[in-house]
Amino acid sequence: MELINQANRRQDDEAARLAALRAQAAADREPIPQQSSAGGYGDAGRASTDTDANRCVSSAQLRENDTFNGNTAAYVVNGCGTPVDVKICLMTDSGWKCGVTWGLAAQGSWSHSAFHATGGVFVDAKTAGSSRPLASPN
Repeated sequence: MELINQANRRQDDEAARLAALRAQAAADREPIPQQSSAGGYGDAGRASTDTDANRCVSSAQLRENDTFNGNTAAYVVNGCGTPVDVKICLMTDSGWKCGVTWGLAAQGSWSHSAFHATGGVFVDAKTAGSSRPLASPN
């Protein structure tokens, strides 16, 4: 029963931490461009975050999965004012395990998990729709 209570406390702490990150990012972010009728995001291609969306995507926070023994997840929050594409890679016993999400909404969070992660984490982000390829840890 104590393990369940500890897991619940960790989940509550993580939820509070993510809520604080979102609130801070919301206070700091620029206005979100309006979507044009052509399906693009106004001047999103000219936003300062286009040159380096990594400046406004949070650092990865690692968390052990309470349900699956040996599974670790890395969480990020998009603090940019525009959607971003994000790649998270976790180093495991057998090498890097990567996942990508496309168009992560402003203030949205996302995680990627892997079994037997050894602690190494790599994150790269770019403004959604940018032609720049996402980098790899190798």
